[in-house]
Amino acid sequence: MEKEFVNPNLHVALVHYPLALLISGTLIELFSFLWRRHGFRAAGRWMILLGAFSGIPTALSGVYALSDVARMGLDPSTAGGTWKEVAAASSLSAAQWQMLRKHLLYQLWAVIVSVTAVVVWIACSDRWRERLHLPLLVLLLVGVVLTSAGAWHGGEAVYRYGTGVLGQAQAPTAPLAPPMQDQIQPPAQTQPVESPQPPTPEPAAPDAAPATAPTTTASASVAVESVNIWTAQASADVTGEGAAARAQRRLAEQVEYYLPPLQIHMVLAGTAIAIALASLGLSIRKITQGPPVTQVDAIAAALGPPPTLIGGDTPDTLVESAPPPPDPADRNLLPVPAARFWVLTALLGLLAAAAGAWALASAADNWSFAVLWKEIILANARAGERRQMAHVISGLVIVLEPLLLAMQTRWAPRQKWLLTVLALLLLGAVGFQIWLGTLLLFDTPQGRLTSFN
Repeated sequence: MEKEFVNPNLHVALVHYPLALLISGTLIELFSFLWRRHGFRAAGRWMILLGAFSGIPTALSGVYALSDVARMGLDPSTAGGTWKEVAAASSLSAAQWQMLRKHLLYQLWAVIVSVTAVVVWIACSDRWRERLHLPLLVLLLVGVVLTSAGAWHGGEAVYRYGTGVLGQAQAPTAPLAPPMQDQIQPPAQTQPVESPQPPTPEPAAPDAAPATAPTTTASASVAVESVNIWTAQASADVTGEGAAARAQRRLAEQVEYYLPPLQIHMVLAGTAIAIALASLGLSIRKITQGPPVTQVDAIAAALGPPPTLIGGDTPDTLVESAPPPPDPADRNLLPVPAARFWVLTALLGLLAAAAGAWALASAADNWSFAVLWKEIILANARAGERRQMAHVISGLVIVLEPLLLAMQTRWAPRQKWLLTVLALLLLGAVGFQIWLGTLLLFDTPQGRLTSFN
């Protein structure tokens, strides 16, 4: 089934959210001195957080888009080759490659800078947040500049050079029709209407075919096609694929039409990475901030300014002035929910793994879990396709690591060394997983784990 719902990739549907959220939230934080004690500032910080973290799955969808765009118009044998072969045979021009390279570079650094600023802000205590407010704001401004530059190069690649436009990839030399041509001059009105003339009878040849021969031939073609379809269905029933299997296959194709499994796998994996980084920041904050303080409003009232005299100097008219309301962006009313975020990370990792298994099953046209597992672990290892096997094993480690971190945060929150060891293992596994996914997406399953073929 041809994919036309979001063609060619989901990157075009996701890219607008981190741009709008990060830029708008940073501008709100920059001019927050105008409404320092207003809820608008808290909304701006939420926009920064969502914009920075949503940039991770959006960036991974952009990596898929680069691989997909480079292979547009290539035959299957060339498209399945190494990245060097694909890049050499690609129809992209030098200007398009330059725009894509700059777009990738700027957006990569924008995600790194903005996510670093947000994670540091989450991990710091309230005292360190006040000290690092200006440096973190500068980091966010740098991230906004990099994001804007990367977005400009991405727009140039698409709208100026036509990168990723399916119609141009399929028919690059086809001329464009004049605008509104059908509305200005409809084809039905341009043809003169002629009065019907009686046909001139012609003498029939001695062995000419009857007048109904074309209709008979067309009917015979339809009949042959119907017989072929019936024969294919009968052979499918004989081989074990009955009506239920065909219905399941059609349902899977319809679902894949709207939810491409490989792209869903990458987006879910990016979301899991974003939640993992947020969870890491919350775990560090739980150590640096100390135990949560309850009844913050009552304590703030007790530590407020001294009472003022109203109506004279008599003590009977003493009225305590109400303390100013706390900043909604800096309130610490609840315990840090780090363990819950680690559990959410594990659940998202499971969903990403399920989407990856779905992509493998769809590519292999086999929905048996035992067959797929045997194919990944045994056949790929024998054929030298260790990249896919390592990718699966690393994914299992990433799913289990957040559960260990959730238990550490819940029952041993003050063990800094344990948090450090588990966090480093998780970050290393995530980095290795991203590298393996890049090799599998751009290169081939065969080859070394450390470099492209």
